This record gives sequence, structure tokens and C-alpha cells, in this order.
Amino acid sequence: MIGMEDKFVLELGYELLSLVDRDNHPELLDGILNLRKQKPYIPKIRIMDNITLEPFEISLNKERSILNKEENLTSRILTIIENFVEKHSEIWEEMELVVKPGEMLTFRFLQDDEEYKVKAKVIGIFNDTIDLELEKNLKFQFQILSKDR
Repeated sequence: MIGMEDKFVLELGYELLSLVDRDNHPELLDGILNLRKQKPYIPKIRIMDNITLEPFEISLNKERSILNKEENLTSRILTIIENFVEKHSEIWEEMELVVKPGEMLTFRFLQDDEEYKVKAKVIGIFNDTIDLELEKNLKFQFQILSKDR
């Protein structure tokens, strides 16, 4: 498993609750999913209602924002999430790469504007080095050189 525990709580005022209705308004949930795919250091987000918030107010890890009901609410919430993560770089430092021998991973990479996906099996972990066996029995090794961003 790659990732970290749920560290984010997004609380919504009652007028914003319809934004998490996947059948009628999939934009927010799909937007969060896409944002996390683009920026994998954004952790899972738990979404909850909070009746103590104003109708168009949100709270992301206790940082409150009041939204203008005339603006694109989904876009504004996604921007708030992205800005929060950028502002709190300690979130990146808390992330750990957790893999175990035998697990299958899928890597995505871009080359000449083409996207490729490659599956690999973790065959060994030694301090800061992970040995992988790629599809078609190709072997690959990568080493974590630094945690610097």
C-alpha cells in the first residue's frame, strides 16, 4: 500500500451537502479524485457535515472558509484543498512509502507526451533501495536518494 492514514477532514455547511451526491453532482468527488491522481501527496479526505458551520462554509482541518454561493462551489473547494496542501508542507513530510515484498505496483510515466503504465512486483527492500520485477521478467531497482523537495 502506498499512502498515509486519513489526515484530512472536510466539513461542509448544510447548503453544500448536495455537492457530495454522486448521482446528481459527481463533480466534487470526481474533482477530489482527479486532484489526488495529479498530486499523490494529497491524502485521503474524509467528508462530513457540520451543522455548526454557516450554510456556505467549509472547514478543512479546522481552517474555515466561507464560500460565495454565486461562485463555482466545486472549483472553489478544490482550490482550497490544493492551497491548503501547498501551504502545509509538513503533510508531504509525514507521507511514507509503505511497500512490502510480493506486492504489485503500477507505475505511470510520460514519454514524448505518451502515457505508459507498467506493472511491477516488489521483490526486495533494502534500507533505501527497492528491487522490482517488471512485466516480462525485466528487473528494475530504484534508490531513494533524498527526501528533499
